[in-house]
Amino acid sequence: VSLYETIIINGNLFVHDYYTQNGIIKSVNSNLEFYIKEENFLKKLNKYRTPVNKEFFGNENNVQAIFERFEIMHINLYRLLNGNLMPVFMILYKDFTMQLLPVYATHKTLIYRQVYDIVDNIDFQDINAIFYCGEMYTYDFKMWDTINNLEYEDRINKANLEILFFFYIDKDGKIKNTNINIKNINDDKYIVEELKKENYCSNNDIFFLKPIIEKMKKSLD
Repeated sequence: VSLYETIIINGNLFVHDYYTQNGIIKSVNSNLEFYIKEENFLKKLNKYRTPVNKEFFGNENNVQAIFERFEIMHINLYRLLNGNLMPVFMILYKDFTMQLLPVYATHKTLIYRQVYDIVDNIDFQDINAIFYCGEMYTYDFKMWDTINNLEYEDRINKANLEILFFFYIDKDGKIKNTNINIKNINDDKYIVEELKKENYCSNNDIFFLKPIIEKMKKSLD
């Protein structure tokens, strides 16, 4: 094993994620990372910045159009993979280069870590927009007192709906969102109608993305 490969492997040992189960603190397997091979070396995917792929995202440098194609691409992937889709962030820069940051999200703590990795390591002055695709469970608000005291694995069994959701955080911190009911994922008419909607939310509605939204707004100062 080369010294370079050894450093990559050992670097993972310094990152640990934890969750609780039955009152016991457990460690999450967070060692999966993504690399791109360039000639004779590996480059972390989260360090790889490339021009927007025109085949997937169209020929116009239009952020809204790129977001719509991002949505359609992941809806189709969700269908093809029978619901086995990793959450993913897409960083769109002002020069219309991009980074794709998939998350091996076996537990929510791994998504939180990716959020703070974006906040700490990306120059927000250079960002045009940030997109996110992931799955979400929704609950009956009347059950809040019950589900709030449950651990995650038990709580999701009380969900009344599972959705595939998308967020588009623009350079001003404004948040557009699209919610797709998983039960209707193969209904093209339903998908088209949902994508047409102009839904917006506040950072209080998506607390896990709040650090990104706040950093985006601060970059305007």
